[in-house]
Amino acid sequence: MNNKFIKIFLITINFLIISKLSFAQHDADSLTNILLIWNLEDNFNKKYVKLLDSSACIFHIINKENKNSILNSNLGNLGSANISDIFIKREDKFNQDFSFNSPYYLFIKDSKSANYYDTRRPFTSAMHSTSFKVNNIQTLKFTHTQNINPNFNIAADFDYTSSLGTYISQKTSVNTSTITLNYKKEKYSIYASYIRNKIDNQNSGGYIDTVGSEDVFKEGFMSEAKFLIKNQELSVTQFYKFGDYKNIAFNDSVIKVLEPKTSVSHSISLYKKYRVYNDTEVPGSKLPNPSFFYQEGKTADSTSVIGMSNKFRYASEKAFEDKNKFQFSVILEADLKEYYNFKDYIILKNSNTFFENNISGNVITDKFLDIKASLFAKFYFSGYRQNDFRTELNLLKSINKETSPINLHFNTQYSYYKPDYFTQNYYSNHYQWDNKFENSQRLNTSLNIDIPKYEMNFIIASSAIKNHVFYGSISKPMQYDSIIYVFTAGIEKNFKLNMFYIKNKLYWQKSNKTNIISLPTLAAYHSTFLRIDLKSKSSFFLGYEVNFSTAYKAKSFNSSIGQFYQENIDAPTIGNYPFIALFFNMKIKKNVLLSLKYEHINSGLMYEKYPLQINHYPVYGRVFRFAVRWTFKN
Repeated sequence: MNNKFIKIFLITINFLIISKLSFAQHDADSLTNILLIWNLEDNFNKKYVKLLDSSACIFHIINKENKNSILNSNLGNLGSANISDIFIKREDKFNQDFSFNSPYYLFIKDSKSANYYDTRRPFTSAMHSTSFKVNNIQTLKFTHTQNINPNFNIAADFDYTSSLGTYISQKTSVNTSTITLNYKKEKYSIYASYIRNKIDNQNSGGYIDTVGSEDVFKEGFMSEAKFLIKNQELSVTQFYKFGDYKNIAFNDSVIKVLEPKTSVSHSISLYKKYRVYNDTEVPGSKLPNPSFFYQEGKTADSTSVIGMSNKFRYASEKAFEDKNKFQFSVILEADLKEYYNFKDYIILKNSNTFFENNISGNVITDKFLDIKASLFAKFYFSGYRQNDFRTELNLLKSINKETSPINLHFNTQYSYYKPDYFTQNYYSNHYQWDNKFENSQRLNTSLNIDIPKYEMNFIIASSAIKNHVFYGSISKPMQYDSIIYVFTAGIEKNFKLNMFYIKNKLYWQKSNKTNIISLPTLAAYHSTFLRIDLKSKSSFFLGYEVNFSTAYKAKSFNSSIGQFYQENIDAPTIGNYPFIALFFNMKIKKNVLLSLKYEHINSGLMYEKYPLQINHYPVYGRVFRFAVRWTFKN
C-alpha cells in the first residue's frame, strides 16, 4: 500500500474513534438497531436499498462488474474499462453527458446514487480484500453513519480499488468518496451530498501475442499511456410538504401527526467531469488509425463538462394519494452546461455553452384491475438536446397474492435522443471529428415474471434501435441508419437439496447486426455450495462457481479515445471457455463476513492460448483472494 492509502486508513480509524466517543446514548427503545438506506432518484424519489454485501452466500462476488452481470469484458485487470456482454445490463445512453465515463460507469457515483441513511445507533462497516499474488489487488470499502439527533443524520462512504495487474502498464486506481447529510422535521426536509470520483489508470494499448516464448504478453503496443478521470458533484435537495395535522391517541395522550397532501421540492447540483489523457509514442502502427494532428511523439489531451442543474418539483403525497387513488409528480429542470475540448483549450480558446430545459412527469395508479400502472414522460425544449424525449409505461400485477404469488412486470420505453456531445465534436492529438448524426431512436420492451416461492425469475426483452451510434473498425463514431434488433431471454432458478444450494442463471441473446453489436448467443452462471450452520450462530459456505458463454467476436479498446470499438476483421473469436472459481465464505455471528476465493483455477489447463475478453488484452490467471467485512453496531 502506498503512503496515501495508509493516510486515508488512519483518518478512517480516527473518525471511528471520535464517533464512538461523541455519540450520545439513546433510550431503551433504540436497543434494536434500525438502519434505513435509500437513494434519491432524479434527486427526489426515495428508492430504498439493501445493505451491500450483507448476504454471506454471495460475499465472494466482490467485483462490481460481476455484481451487475454474469458475463463481462474488461482489459484484464480489476478497475479497468469494462462492458457487460449481457445486452440488457448495459448503460442507459439517454442521460449520458460525458461518454468517457461509460467504460467505468459502474464505479462512478453521483447525487442520484449516493446513499442516505437513518439509524438509531451509529453504524460502521469496513471491508477489505486483497490477493496473494504479484498483481496486488486491493479493495477497501468503508461506511460510517450516525444520527446526531432523531432528525439529523450524517454519513461517509469510501470505496477504493487498486491493482498492479499481471502485465506491464496495467496499474489501476479507482476511488470514490461520498459525504451525505439529511435533516427532516414535520413538513421540511433537506438532503445534501458531496461526491468525488477519481480513476487513475495506465494502459498498454493491448499486448503483442508472443505465446510460445518466455516473454508472453510482456510487450505492449503503447508506452507510457495513462489517463485520469475525475467527477465531482455537490448537490442539495429540499422538500416542503403541505397538509393538515391529525390528532391520534397514543399511550394515554394525544399527539399530532401530519397528513401531507402535496409537496414542493427544489434541487441544485454543481458538477464537473473531466478526462486527461497522456502518451509518449512515435508515428507508426501501434495505434488504430494513428495520426498526429498537433504534436508528434507526445500527447496531452483533455476534455471536460462543467454544469449546474436546477430542478423544481411538485408532487402528490400520502393523504392525496389515499383519497384519489393515484399519485403524480412534475419536474421542471434548467441545466447550464459548458463543454471543453482539446481544440477549445489550444486552438479556439473558448467553450461550447448550452442552456438546457426539460420537463418530466409521472403518474401512478392501481385503480384498474388491481394493476399498478406508471406512466413517465420527459421532453427537452431547449439546448443541445432540444426535442429529445422519452416515454415509459410500467405495469405491475401480482397473482395469487395469498398463496403463491406470481409477480408480473411489463415495461415499454421509447427514447429519441442526440448522441453524446463528444461523439459529435471531438478534437485531440490523435483523433478529430465533427459529426452531424441524426437522433437515435430506441424502443425497449420487456416482461419479467418473478415467482418467489420457487426462487424463479424469467425475463423476455427486445430492443429496436434506429440510427445507432457506435465506434467502428477505425475507432471513430459511426451511425447505422437502419434498425438493429436485439432479443434477450433469461431465466434464474435456485434449488435447495438439504444443505446444498444451487444457483443458476441463463441468458439467450440474438442481434441481427453482429458486426455492430456482437453478443454471445448463450451465457450461463452456475454455483453450487454447501451451507453448514454452527451452534455459535455462525455459518460457513463452501462451493464453486462457473461462468461460461458460447463463441462471439471480441471487442477492441482504444485508450486514446477511451472507448470500446468493433474491429470485426482482425478481431478474434472468444468464448466457449469456462471461468471456474472455488470459494469459502463464513459468517461469524451477525457482524463479520469472511471469504477465501481461488479465481480462474482452470487457467492454462483448457486453452492453447491465454483467453481474451477484449482483443489483445488477456485475462489474468489464477488468483487467490481474501476478503473480510466487519459491521459495528454501536
